[in-house]
Amino acid sequence: MGELNDKLRELSKNLVGLHVKDVVKKNKGLKLRDLSSEEKEKIKKLFHDLEEQVNEFVKKTKKEAAESLEEAEEKAKKVRTTLRDKLGKNKN
Repeated sequence: MGELNDKLRELSKNLVGLHVKDVVKKNKGLKLRDLSSEEKEKIKKLFHDLEEQVNEFVKKTKKEAAESLEEAEEKAKKVRTTLRDKLGKNKN
């Protein structure tokens, strides 16, 4: 799961970087300003909130997959037996 988080974090950084490059390229005369410490904190908080949401989604998805696997295994156990299986049980 840590590997998935790292990949998502790297992907997010790359996408943001590409978007920023695209905006700067479209507006060649655009001068970027320095962010205030308050703005930096807001961005960090937003990043951490998004990271938590992604982690919760991944956990939920894994849990649902495990539950559906358990249900499938239970259904497989409840499969009807053939006449041959029933006769074999009666002999034992």
